[in-house]
Amino acid sequence: MRPDIALAQACKETGYFRFAGAVKPDMNNFCGLKTSKPSGDKTSDHAAFPDPPTGVEAHIQHLFAYASTDPIPAGRKLVDPRFDIVAKVVGRGVVKSVEELGGKWASNPNYGKSIVTDYLNKMLAYKIEENINYKALFEEEKRRNQQLNQRIQSLEQILAGIAAQTQPFLKKN
Repeated sequence: MRPDIALAQACKETGYFRFAGAVKPDMNNFCGLKTSKPSGDKTSDHAAFPDPPTGVEAHIQHLFAYASTDPIPAGRKLVDPRFDIVAKVVGRGVVKSVEELGGKWASNPNYGKSIVTDYLNKMLAYKIEENINYKALFEEEKRRNQQLNQRIQSLEQILAGIAAQTQPFLKKN
């Protein structure tokens, strides 16, 4: 199980963690996982988990159900409400590549291909600067913060002066 694939799928399912669809952020459901007996595609048809780690565990377990016939690793509690349903509907271990999730995880035959082309490849192509001088960046930010604080103090003094100068002109009730 490659974590980058799970992350790419989570980005697809949540709209880069914006949760604009039926699944809401407080559901801790990062993969659009439905309940064991959904009736459609409403919020109530999707599984909810008590915290993010449990939601991630359910996501990984569901991918595992498609990719392997092995049991859940020892010491892990089954939290995926559809783990056993995978075996009944499409069969355990039937997915050998991300692209094969199409038509299985989701009805769209291009679902898995989309994870790769629209998300995973973009993540893997992202270039990270290797020679970043973090100490210099920190010092620069520190200097800019000091300048901003000085500017704020200066503006506060100006405002205090304006308030003092206008006070005599204010009507007293």
